[in-house]
Amino acid sequence: MHLGDYYADEAYLSGVQDAAHSMAAVGMLAPLVESLFVSIFGGLRKLNRDKALSSSENPRLAASQDQFWDPRFKIKSKSNRRDIVAGIRQLASAIGLSEHLPPDYDKTLAALFQYRNMMFHNGFEWLKDEGIGIKDRIQSSGWPDEWFKESKGLGDTRFFYMTPEFVQHCLDAIDQMIDGVGAYVNGLLRSRENPKE
Repeated sequence: MHLGDYYADEAYLSGVQDAAHSMAAVGMLAPLVESLFVSIFGGLRKLNRDKALSSSENPRLAASQDQFWDPRFKIKSKSNRRDIVAGIRQLASAIGLSEHLPPDYDKTLAALFQYRNMMFHNGFEWLKDEGIGIKDRIQSSGWPDEWFKESKGLGDTRFFYMTPEFVQHCLDAIDQMIDGVGAYVNGLLRSRENPKE
């Protein structure tokens, strides 16, 4: 009986530890990505002083310069909504950066920020309904199953945590996004040096 209790305690503590490691990882990765894109678009604003941009239908074109270059907001015709993933996607599309970013970069960012929000609002152990919600989101969003795992908590609670594979995927995606921004800037500068090309 003591051995069974010991095993249950160890399994529970293992879940807590996995969730704590996951919280630490998402607590570093999500702010890094947000700060990175705010800085990137701040720098690109200086290079793109005019709004001769890719899509005349993009709602960002009607916004002020400060609103236009702030990736933390998705610009709508009547109101703005704080949504870092949609804001990055919309702004990258408006300036022609999207083609230089990795395929499905926004899927990676959506998973990272959705998980960050769930962890910071729900803590380490999630109630059954919250766990079902993230499982539904994983399936409906097409996130790979290996990005997140779950283990049983106490009673009906569950631990959900990012896998080492997803953490590495995020780090690789960040490197690819930085490389893509570099290629975009290089092309922009080259076109200004040789406007006839």
